[in-house]
Amino acid sequence: EGPVQMGGTLTAAPETTWVLVARMATPAVDQAGPGLVDPDGYRHCYTRTPTGALVAAANLVAMGSVPELADRLATDGMLPGPLRDRVLASPEPGSSAPTSSQLRGFRMVSYDGETAVVDLGLQAANGGYGSLMITLVWHEGDWRYGVRGEGAGQELDVTISWPPTLTGYIYWAGV
Repeated sequence: EGPVQMGGTLTAAPETTWVLVARMATPAVDQAGPGLVDPDGYRHCYTRTPTGALVAAANLVAMGSVPELADRLATDGMLPGPLRDRVLASPEPGSSAPTSSQLRGFRMVSYDGETAVVDLGLQAANGGYGSLMITLVWHEGDWRYGVRGEGAGQELDVTISWPPTLTGYIYWAGV
């Protein structure tokens, strides 16, 4: 449970405890989440606040680099629908290979309590920067990856880009 905010934004990084998930420093924030870490390592139960959405986005990304969590991420981290059905029906986990990218900052693009758009700024091992613009949807008591498109064309609502710098991002890093 915890606090609920149906609007707002973040203009500063929350006080954060960092733990490694695969090789990524991953955030935990008191009163925002994750409220539970299951024995399999799945991290969930975030507050319905801008901070909860931010922490959920970073944790979902980090868990995506753990192949053993691929099915659980699909079941519990995605909205029900054609994309989730496809992922769960595929014989091979659809998770990306473990990366050595680290979180460096964020921008809260929008937040209304039902959906949140969070832009995570990452830095790769080679020093280059990446941006993951993630749409999250509040569904059945937790933040989940949003989806875009219809039917067989449905995909995660995540836009990846490669900005030259992370100027404009709020600094938020564990290593």
